[in-house]
Amino acid sequence: MAISNHERAGKALTLLRDGIRSPLENLWSGNFGDGWIDAVNERLYHPERDPNPDDLAFLLKGMEATWGEFFKQVFGKAERSYVILLREARNDWAHNKKFSSDETYRVLDFAEILLKAFHANQQVEQVQ
Repeated sequence: MAISNHERAGKALTLLRDGIRSPLENLWSGNFGDGWIDAVNERLYHPERDPNPDDLAFLLKGMEATWGEFFKQVFGKAERSYVILLREARNDWAHNKKFSSDETYRVLDFAEILLKAFHANQQVEQVQ
């Protein structure tokens, strides 16, 4: 049985989470200490009731919320756009939206680009 576009997008989003979680955790814990989850959560526009660093949505929202502090100096506007678009794609995926082939390709492409920016080579190969 062929894999659906929804499943393909979900796998890419899982690989994205796996590729960015550790570098983000290292960055945030290095700057905020052991309470980094709460520190990032407090910066969110709508803080989570139970923030979970294993949730891609939390990681991407955290990147947006701390962009000026940490990422603006390292990444360009394109990467910021990819973070926003991937966050929207993750929400669509979580709410079981059907993905067209074009939408799925964009999720895969944006995930690959962001993973490359984080030097997550293992996940890049799997997304490809």
